[in-house]
Amino acid sequence: MSSALTETSKYIIFPLMATVIGAFIALRKQPSSQTKSLVRHIAAGLVFAAATVELLPGLLKDKQPLATIVGFAFGVGLLLLVNVLLGGHYHGDKDEAEDHQHVDGESGSVLSTMMAAIGIDVAVDGLLVGIGFATGVSEGRLLTLALSVEVLFISLSIVASCKERRQTIGRTLTMAISPGIILAVFALVGASIFATLHGALHQAVLAFGIAALLYLVTEELLVEAHDTPDEPIEAVGFFAGFLLVLVLAL
Repeated sequence: MSSALTETSKYIIFPLMATVIGAFIALRKQPSSQTKSLVRHIAAGLVFAAATVELLPGLLKDKQPLATIVGFAFGVGLLLLVNVLLGGHYHGDKDEAEDHQHVDGESGSVLSTMMAAIGIDVAVDGLLVGIGFATGVSEGRLLTLALSVEVLFISLSIVASCKERRQTIGRTLTMAISPGIILAVFALVGASIFATLHGALHQAVLAFGIAALLYLVTEELLVEAHDTPDEPIEAVGFFAGFLLVLVLAL
């Protein structure tokens, strides 16, 4: 077993724990819109810092512009394509505003579509964790931390959607925890594949990872965070998340 795969297997418990914690919190009491916005801002700061502080230096070090352009363009293009195919969003909150417009017969279809979108999103996140550990242990740890906060928020959103659609507790818990499982599986797959890459391919994969993380911040987390009116503390959350990663990197 490669060192990247070994390290990945040690840390994938954290996103799994995050989804369990998120599910049980949301089952007891759904957090307010302001709380969820704060969590999104913190997650955005963590992810943005992980991309710029940990992955970007490795990209600049090898100086392979063509591989960088190809990997970066592929990352942006792939996520834009997925976003279009899945109706313009990944997470559940935007569906919640329309919950009462759906009859019971339509609820299962809407929920299935939402879970398919989340599954693809989290699979990409898992690959990013694998890329992080293939790049270095520090990079992998910080990416795991950042994306664990993201899947905690996703778990909160899934439980809210399931409650609105009157799903059973067992089904709700299964669906809420599934993002952590998907992320863990794809993290192991990513680490096993990317640890074997070198040269231009490794550079392209790094560029892909940075593009995907920047997309996650700018087109998902912050967009959704601004669905509710901002409070100053929420903006502070973004910079606190960034500063935490910066301090840990130092």
